[in-house]
Amino acid sequence: VADRFEERVDQAVAKVLASPLSAVCFQPDIRRHLVKGFPQSLIYRVHDQQLQLFAVMHHKRHPDSWKGRLDDS
Repeated sequence: VADRFEERVDQAVAKVLASPLSAVCFQPDIRRHLVKGFPQSLIYRVHDQQLQLFAVMHHKRHPDSWKGRLDDS
């Protein structure tokens, strides 16, 4: 299961890198991309032409649990 999870996260990251603005924008400038087959999402933003990945977050976590990782620099 761990190998499959790692593979799916890698696939999700590749999709986000290929088309970063296609994922759902669920908060201002913050996007969420689902990890296929698992109850997790990539939480990220595009900032200064860079992709900033904040978390691979489980769907049962509080929706704001990743915010402590936000760096506005």
